[in-house]
Amino acid sequence: MQTTRTRPSSGKRSTRKAARPAAKAAARVQVKAAPKAAAKPAPKAAASRPAPAPRPAAGQRRYTQTSLGSLSQVKGWNALNTRLELKGMGITVAEYPAGKGYEHTHYHSEQEEVYLLASGRGQMVVDDEVIDLREGDIVRVGPPARRALRSHPSSPSVWVMIGATPGLYKENDYTELENEPARFDI
Repeated sequence: MQTTRTRPSSGKRSTRKAARPAAKAAARVQVKAAPKAAAKPAPKAAASRPAPAPRPAAGQRRYTQTSLGSLSQVKGWNALNTRLELKGMGITVAEYPAGKGYEHTHYHSEQEEVYLLASGRGQMVVDDEVIDLREGDIVRVGPPARRALRSHPSSPSVWVMIGATPGLYKENDYTELENEPARFDI
């Protein structure tokens, strides 16, 4: 089932299941009725896929690469938006000494954020709740929540922080080119 997100008047998000289109349900019934040898799902119709983007001209790139080196060696605040030419999200990697971090809480009108504790131990305050974090923990914070973070008093930390505006991300916005294997041997 497809999942759609709605925002009730309270401002909180809720999730509801959307009904499957009748055509998909009919196709599923046909697959169940077919013999086991033909039970493979049919490939998506060519009309539903966007045309592949043309390959870039020689010397043109459609990606941007940068490096911070080892995340455990990162120092200070590293906003990557400009370096990566980002247009739909923000990414920052920040290092804080033990017990240091944001001095004040903040919130956003629309932007949700994801915080990944890449190394060390850390703490977040989200709407007056203190959350203790260990390396590898990830926290998603909704726009109106007041939040701040810091290294745990006994450990320095490195954080990866990603922010984006809800509603623009499309979960299945890709076309897998099954007849075009990746060529890592180039």
